[in-house]
Amino acid sequence: MDRGLVYQFFADPNNLVRLSPPAVGLQIMHGAQSPIAPGQTLHIRVRPFGWAMDFTSQITQVEIGSLFEDQAHGGLFKRWIHQHRFTDHGNGTMIEDVVHYDVGGGAVGRLMHGLIIRRQMAAMFRFRHRQFMEIHHLKLSLQPPGLPSVVVSRR
Repeated sequence: MDRGLVYQFFADPNNLVRLSPPAVGLQIMHGAQSPIAPGQTLHIRVRPFGWAMDFTSQITQVEIGSLFEDQAHGGLFKRWIHQHRFTDHGNGTMIEDVVHYDVGGGAVGRLMHGLIIRRQMAAMFRFRHRQFMEIHHLKLSLQPPGLPSVVVSRR
């Protein structure tokens, strides 16, 4: 699929709801103008374990057609920086999510990260990429091994 079309889909905040697992209960409360722009702030509510949690996500960097970055404030993570990268790859587009985060909470946070959070994050990104492929009637089997790609780093 053309990189410009892939980028355009991901750069529309309203598609974040379509790409999120239903159990997360993600809602964009305010700020979902499309396409995204630097400085734009999304007010988001999730219900990851049955209780509502609000946070904001600010778009900090945009290179139209190639990447955008958001930084979350509040919510589950002490720090969350998510860069969405889109590159040409053969006849298609590679989608790469690079996430730098910190759950905070000292020893308890590290324990929760090891027991739950790391696996749930990986599952969430796999779900997003599968949903994208289904929405656009694409088959993962046609993609090179390892694509779409998710790079997650805990700092």
